[in-house]
Parts: sequence; C-alpha cells; structure tokens
Amino acid sequence: MKRPWILLSGAVLLSITLSRADSKKPSAIHSIPFSFEANHGQAPAGVGFVFHREGMAALFSAKGVEFVFTGRSRGRSTLQLMFAGRNGQPDGQDKLAGHANYFVGDDPGKWITGVPLYSRVRYRDIYPGIDLVFYGNGTELEHDFIVNPGADPGHIALRLKGASSLHLRDGNLVVSSENSELLIRKPAAYQTTAGKRVVVESELALDKDGTVRFRIGRFDRSRPLIIDPVLVFSTYLAGTGSDIPTGLATDAAGNVLLTGFTSSTDFPLQNPEQKKMAGCVNGSGCQNAFVTKFDPTGTTLIYSTYLGGSTGNIASSIAVDGTGNAIITGITSSADFPRAGAPAGSTLNCSL
Repeated sequence: MKRPWILLSGAVLLSITLSRADSKKPSAIHSIPFSFEANHGQAPAGVGFVFHREGMAALFSAKGVEFVFTGRSRGRSTLQLMFAGRNGQPDGQDKLAGHANYFVGDDPGKWITGVPLYSRVRYRDIYPGIDLVFYGNGTELEHDFIVNPGADPGHIALRLKGASSLHLRDGNLVVSSENSELLIRKPAAYQTTAGKRVVVESELALDKDGTVRFRIGRFDRSRPLIIDPVLVFSTYLAGTGSDIPTGLATDAAGNVLLTGFTSSTDFPLQNPEQKKMAGCVNGSGCQNAFVTKFDPTGTTLIYSTYLGGSTGNIASSIAVDGTGNAIITGITSSADFPRAGAPAGSTLNCSL
C-alpha cells in the first residue's frame, strides 16, 4: 500500500528549466507564461528559437517550424509547417525578464545557462509585404499573418510535411500523424478602423497537392489585415520526460523551489543529501523524487539531491515557510525511504 509522506527540511529549494514533461501529470510549472528560447546550443544548428509545451517542442528556423512530439509509449514523431517557396529568418521580440537553463547530466561543463526568453517570434516579409508572428495566448500557440497595406494574402501558401492525412472538419484543418494530431483552427481575420475591430470573412482552403491557403473576403487594402489561425496540439503519448516537475514555489529571498520525480541516473546533483538513485538494477527500475535549489537568477545551482527509497517515490507538491524551509509532499511505497526525527517504531505498513 502506498502511504503519503511529508518532508520538512532546511531550505531545500530549486529553479530549473526542463525541456521534457509528462503531458498526463498535473504540474505547477504549466502556469509559467509562454516563452520562446533563443537557441544557444540546446537545439540543432539552424534553429533560431525553441518552444516547449506538454510533450511537444517547436523549432523555428528559416524554412519553417518543426513540431516534435515525443513520448514513452510510441516514440517520436514530427510535423513540419513549411513556407512554400519562401525562407525567412525568425527574430525574437519582447524579451522577457527571465531566462532558461539546461542542467543536463552531472557535468557542469555541458550545462547551458542564461538562455534569453522572448514572448514572440516574428518572421518579417515571409511573403511579400506579409509578416508572421508566433505568440502564446492562454494555453494555445497562436500565429498571426500581418498583411501590410497593398500586400496580397493570396501569396500565403503552407505545406505540412510528415502528416499521414490532412482534411478539413468544421472549417478547421486536422493534421494527423501516427502519434499526434495538430489542429489549425479556422482563422479569424480582421482590420482595425477608428479603434474598432472589423471582422473580415476568411476560411482555410486545401489544394489537391496538400498546400494550405487562406480564402479572404473583401477588405480595405489600404489598411493592415490580420489573419489569426490557432494551433492546437493533441497527442496520444504520455511524454518523453524521465524528469517530471510537479511543484514550483518561491521564497522571500527570490529563490525558486521545484520538486518532482526522475528516472535519470545522471540527474544533475550539487551538494546532494542522497548521492545516488535508489532502487536501480543495471540502470533500470529507477524512480526517485528530486529537490533542487537555485539562486534567484537561476544561474547558480546551490544544491540538488535525489530523495527516495528502493521502490516508487513521487513528489507531488512543494511550498516554503516563512523561515525558508521547504515542505514537500508525495507518495512512496519504499520501506527504506529516508527518515529523520520520525516517532519511534514508525514503519511502512504494506498490508491491506
């Protein structure tokens, strides 16, 4: 029987950017606003910016956007949104105050720190007189085509590489692959006149060769036109993350706390209380909670440790009290879970 546990320890805090997340595990980290990372080596050469969300990554390059869906059960699949006949260099806009860090493995020399974050990525003149801007809105990834005065929206032509099928459904474009589904919603097109938004008729069109276009109704060609479709992601996969964040908090000094669970035997450690993953046999069968502390800038790893016994250990949430102590809750089935200050005779009762 799994018993809940509560750990109280001195200032066990963490801030970390993890590029992988289990899409079926609720996580406080999902409340972090959308951001686009400049590529500082965490993505292949040629990629300008990276976006992560729920078992999916989006890689922005001159040729288009590659969506990578990953997971344990069915592997990795990709969909590429390509600008037919065009190339354009993505630029970051509206730089955010924070940054991303990649503390992958236990070799600090391979860590990537101080990665700039932006709230938008813009392709200028991706078609003659037309810009393309990607940004987040709530939980969805939106992209606006900005048609400048005199430009022709008929030049917009998109190709989707890697799709097993494309079809229109209720005005939306459904893009399917073996492991994932991308929905491009019917666009909302509009112009702004005298401070008021004027709706312009618009719909998606699918050519016989699979090229995606927009059909736009009458509009004032002397004014900018915005075409706003929305990308919605769906996947049948649980996500690839062997490092799963589940709780996030900050203390009065600005340090950030993060906890979760991991199956990584090389999880980044610093001054660890528990130096090795418990319960591993030849690198398999591992799952421990983790707790890590970073400074307010996220650039200094103060410490990071495994926490667990020889069987299942899951940290589910974290908070910090007024004196800087971390309070972590979770579930364990480990009779040898590390304890301190427990009442005499406290044992794990696994009988029903």
